[in-house]
Amino acid sequence: MLETNSLPCAAPLTVLLVDDDRDDIWLVDRLFRKAMPDGHTLNVIAIPGGTAALEWIGEAQSAGHPMPDLIVLDINMPGLSGLDLLRVLRARPRFLATPILVLTTSDEAEIGAQARCAGANAVLTKPDTMEKLEDLVRKVRETWLSTPAPRDTRAPRQAIG
Repeated sequence: MLETNSLPCAAPLTVLLVDDDRDDIWLVDRLFRKAMPDGHTLNVIAIPGGTAALEWIGEAQSAGHPMPDLIVLDINMPGLSGLDLLRVLRARPRFLATPILVLTTSDEAEIGAQARCAGANAVLTKPDTMEKLEDLVRKVRETWLSTPAPRDTRAPRQAIG
């Protein structure tokens, strides 16, 4: 009998990252992967815009693929904005319990209120330093991806301060 000392791997988690800025996508993708503890796999699906994200979701659902464990949206995107995409997703029963976070450069209270009214679990302002962004992504991972419940029965989690 062959004996191994390896630990069982946790189920992979998936983050859908929707932003029209490819540099932000690249950076946040890398920071999410860096923030994952050893033994945990993270799939980051990076989509450059709201319309493309809706198309990806439709294709993934049609193919029977699992939906993301977390969705992170930029607000200001050409075409279908992050707020519009958020409203569309929250109108679909499948996405009522999926955590959806808005990550934006704007710190305007009105935009935050609109996003929360549309169904965002949290509205986060993109920090101005790499260290602060890395800390923010780590907190997002700890708060929203630490203990995923079964995909179709998740309850909303608490927002980060």
